Amino acid sequence: MTASLLQSPRIPIPDRVKRRKRLLRQRGAYLQAWDANFPEHDPITGRLQGVEPYDTATFERLCREQDAKARGAGFYHKRKDWPASLLTPQVVVEAIWHSVREGGVAALDEPANQERLSRCDQPARAELKRRIAKLGAVR
Repeated sequence: MTASLLQSPRIPIPDRVKRRKRLLRQRGAYLQAWDANFPEHDPITGRLQGVEPYDTATFERLCREQDAKARGAGFYHKRKDWPASLLTPQVVVEAIWHSVREGGVAALDEPANQERLSRCDQPARAELKRRIAKLGAVR
């Protein structure tokens, strides 16, 4: 037998294996560069080493304090100068209108619709009044 028959055929190595081998060969340079640029961070997770995670109670307390400040400043009060995108959503008007079509004007006295009506602004109420008037004219 010849020597060429004894040799196994050359199997192509996938690219991912080549990349892994290249990374393993270069890991020393990578770790040195990491330590030089990020001395306080873990090279695997990227997190600070030796630092305790933040206290959730402190974070929640700070959130509550900021919410209280915002409420005190009137940030959460209903304003008249809201942009149109923050006015009553059209889906609320349609939900009320669907109830009125199904159950008549008496449907406005239902608790769910009362709650929806309490969230409506003036343009939404005007639209509902217009639709109800039109419905009464048709019947």
